[in-house]
Amino acid sequence: MSVTNRLEVDCLTFKSILEKFKRLEYLFSLQSERKYFPSLRYTCWRLLLEHGIQHDFRIECLLTKARLLALDLFWEKYFNIIEVM
Repeated sequence: MSVTNRLEVDCLTFKSILEKFKRLEYLFSLQSERKYFPSLRYTCWRLLLEHGIQHDFRIECLLTKARLLALDLFWEKYFNIIEVM
């Protein structure tokens, strides 16, 4: 199997994404609304977008628009606090 779409990220951006993921995990542990951590595909997709990383391939991470809306609302409610930290 050959990979035709490559995504290259510099070391500092990669480290920043990992640090933000760690903060997301911590914030998630403080809330009680959801039992399970949000979809990892969705979380990675959001982190890439927030770091200005664009790609030309589709990431299948959600089954329905309702699910996307629910994850977006959860993200805004709990994870946007990171920007203030």
